[in-house]
Formats: sequence, structure tokens, C-alpha cells
Amino acid sequence: FISAKINFRIGNYELAITQALKANSTAERSKNLDQLLQSQQLLHKVYERLGDYKEANSALKKAVIVRDSFSKIQRYNEIEKMELKLQLKAQENEVKNLEQENRYKYLIILVFSIAIFLIALLIFRQIKISKMTKEMYHIQNKLITRELEIREQKNASTMDAAKSADQELL
Repeated sequence: FISAKINFRIGNYELAITQALKANSTAERSKNLDQLLQSQQLLHKVYERLGDYKEANSALKKAVIVRDSFSKIQRYNEIEKMELKLQLKAQENEVKNLEQENRYKYLIILVFSIAIFLIALLIFRQIKISKMTKEMYHIQNKLITRELEIREQKNASTMDAAKSADQELL
């Protein structure tokens, strides 16, 4: 295409047409709309300079069709790009929501674990208090029993002393 453009500028129009047509067919095969548009525009200019207005008009029409197709493809690509951005944004929001949900789940699990730990701690403490209470009850029973035995022994010795004193008096 560049050589066709150079030949057009130096006034070698026939060679410019040949090279532009080759560039045109290469662009059609490779579906390169930008190169196809440029080659059609160049053909229009060359045919116009040569005074072949029929071919110039034909090249111009093809250039307009290619330009319109190119514009449609660009708009389609822009629309597709916007749709992809929207999808990406929706997926990012979904990921954020899932992350937030996971944080809440972890927080609930943490709170639940702490609650279970505290309940277990309270149960253990209650069992320990219960054992200590039973132990204190047994110790108090032993002390009371011992105190009663001591009092009975004192009472018995006091009774024995009183009997002895009564017998001595008699």
C-alpha cells in the first residue's frame, strides 16, 4: 500500500492503481478493514486524477461501505466492551458479596466457638464448685460428728464425775 501511495504522489498513476488493487485484495483476504478503506480511498483519488470518474465513484462507494462497516464494527466492539465491563463489574460485586458473606460466616463461627468455650468453662466451673461443696459438706459433717463425740465424751465424763460425787455424798 505504501508503494502505491508513493507512486500516486510522484504521478505514476498506473503503477499506483496496480499496487492499490493488490493491497486491496490482500486487505480483503486478511479482512483488514483499515487497509481496505485506505486502498479504496487511494483508488478513488487516482481514478479522479486520471479523469475516470466512473471508477473513482465506484472506489468511493466501496470506501464508504468499508468505512460504514468499520464504524459498525467499532460501535459493536465498544458495545461489547461495555457489556464486558458490566459483566466484570457484576462478577466483582458478586465476589465482594461472597467475601463479605464468608467474613460473616467466619465471624458467626468465631462467636459460636467462643460461646461453646464459655459454656464449657461455666460447666467445668460448676462441676468444680459442686465437688468443693460436697467436700466441704463432708468436712463439716466430720467436724460436727467429732464435735458431738467430744461433747458426748465430756458429758459422759461429767456424768461420771457427777455420779462419783453423788456416790461420795451418799
